[in-house]
Amino acid sequence: MLADINVALAERGARKVAGAGYSAAAAFVDVRRFASIRQLIRKTNAGFGPIDILVNNAALQPIQDFFKVTERDWNDLMAVNLRGPFLCGQVVAAQMKKRHSGVIINIVTTNSFTARPDMVPYAASKGGVSMLTRGMAAALSPLGIRVMEVAPGTTATPIQAAAMRQKAKVQELLSRTPIGRIGTPEDVAAAVAFLASDDAGYMTGSTVFVEGGRMALSPTSNPLKHVK
Repeated sequence: MLADINVALAERGARKVAGAGYSAAAAFVDVRRFASIRQLIRKTNAGFGPIDILVNNAALQPIQDFFKVTERDWNDLMAVNLRGPFLCGQVVAAQMKKRHSGVIINIVTTNSFTARPDMVPYAASKGGVSMLTRGMAAALSPLGIRVMEVAPGTTATPIQAAAMRQKAKVQELLSRTPIGRIGTPEDVAAAVAFLASDDAGYMTGSTVFVEGGRMALSPTSNPLKHVK
């Protein structure tokens, strides 16, 4: 089940999955609204049965001057980025514990651990999700539910489209990325698939970084020059 506040986007993803030979459906969800989450869960149960894996990926990523962030900006961002994963996880975990089995994966970011001056609320929300992941792991793992997170770096998604068209910006990003390329959605999906699998059965409360080695690079190092 692919769920999004943009139903057309979810439907496009579901068609792609179905075209690869899998069962897929799309649904509307507004993760700011508990009633909307409950409706999504009921629809998922009706179409696919009990939920085995939950991936919390919905997020807002505004770039804002610190002094121009309004109370409404802050509340909306926290409602989507932090309260949403908590509410979705709480509802789904209530089902999972009955079967003593399940996996919850939260998508965070390298900004959960390193801050940017123009993304203060975003970093705060994602840092909160990282602690939510650890708290959920401690609370739910004894019930047979594993909880982990994936922290991508810069990834070539539509939200990054404008930046990806700026050659100087891309070169700046690559100079701080040891692997020497921008990440793809497939890179992130592969990490999610691994964590959801039995191969990761002894992992919980963990963060998997998918950022090309950027977190390993000292901020005081010289820009990297990649050899082609």
